[in-house]
Amino acid sequence: MTSKSASPTIQSPPSFFQEELKRALDEQSFGIVEYSLFGQTSAYEANASVELLERVRVYVTLSIRGFQVTGTSARSHCAASTAADENAMFETVDALLQHCSPLYSARRTEELFAKLMF
Repeated sequence: MTSKSASPTIQSPPSFFQEELKRALDEQSFGIVEYSLFGQTSAYEANASVELLERVRVYVTLSIRGFQVTGTSARSHCAASTAADENAMFETVDALLQHCSPLYSARRTEELFAKLMF
């Protein structure tokens, strides 16, 4: 009888920043198409690709300084205006999305009114 010892796969735990970015984007799921976390550059920041309702993709970084758009897809005129603000920092992902996406802002207002009505 032979036994194989399985070597355990060691994965580093997600950083606080990865967990916080995931949580923040999950809370805003009503106003975005999709998102995916990608490549952690350090323990002190996390990155995500977020598709806005306008079908523009923005790349968001969360660091100790806050949320920041670090790039955009070039599929829309919206991307150009967002790209011009790449140095802008936001305290919340909600503020960042309101700045980048007029459709997000409209959907957010609809969601708030719906909650107030019930």
